[in-house]
Amino acid sequence: MRKLEIYTSKTCEWCTETKNYLIKNNISFIDKEIDDNDEEWKTIVTITGMETTPTLVYGGRILIPGRDYNDIEEIPFALNVYKNIYQESSFLTFEKLKSFEYNISEALQHIISELEELKTISNEHKSTS
Repeated sequence: MRKLEIYTSKTCEWCTETKNYLIKNNISFIDKEIDDNDEEWKTIVTITGMETTPTLVYGGRILIPGRDYNDIEEIPFALNVYKNIYQESSFLTFEKLKSFEYNISEALQHIISELEELKTISNEHKSTS
């Protein structure tokens, strides 16, 4: 039977909250501290291109907060969404595409923020001229 694995960091409050949520909702898991599972963690980071904890792995699916779910209450839904999405042969491509989409979204949000700041500065400059 497949078991949910959660890769955590000792200093990560989000990791503690996620583990408490899983326990509260009777979702069994194996806690894998990244410092104690260095090789496995490096493989996940290589596949996803992201070093975010907590990272969940279930049946070959890798779920990363912010990329695959935004709130711990979305975890059960996220686990089901990715259940049959890809075959083994497209696993790496799918993981890279999820990370790519997340990174593009973050970059666009940053650009929009910078443009808004420039607009504010420009308007302030115009009003003082």
